[in-house]
Amino acid sequence: MNLSVFQIDTQDEIVVATNAGGRATYRNAGDTQRRGVELLVDSRFAAGFGGYVAATYIDATFQDSFLSCGPPPCPTPTLTVDSGNSIPGIPAYQVYAELNWRHTSGLTAAVEGGWRSKVYVNDRNREFAEEFFSC
Repeated sequence: MNLSVFQIDTQDEIVVATNAGGRATYRNAGDTQRRGVELLVDSRFAAGFGGYVAATYIDATFQDSFLSCGPPPCPTPTLTVDSGNSIPGIPAYQVYAELNWRHTSGLTAAVEGGWRSKVYVNDRNREFAEEFFSC
């Protein structure tokens, strides 16, 4: 079993500044913070079976407000991103699990699954991808 608690403070996070004609430019947006916890359990059972479970919570936010682009084309950022908004692309919760089997001959098999909470897809947190389960 492994438990990790972390905090990552970043200065001058890189975000999209402009997006036009299939080209993007980037700029620094100020400070961000990522705080979280992860629990990992990895076990071996009888008859060649084993299991692995990892669960993560992360609160990843912009600490400073800044201007961002809207939909392309966007030659100049005009939309305000508020401090406290979630950093896009980082789900707050994730879980991954695997049950595996290994025969003494070297043959292996595994079943795995995962879940993640909704994910914001833009800096202003106006749109998001729904939670997702895979198996």
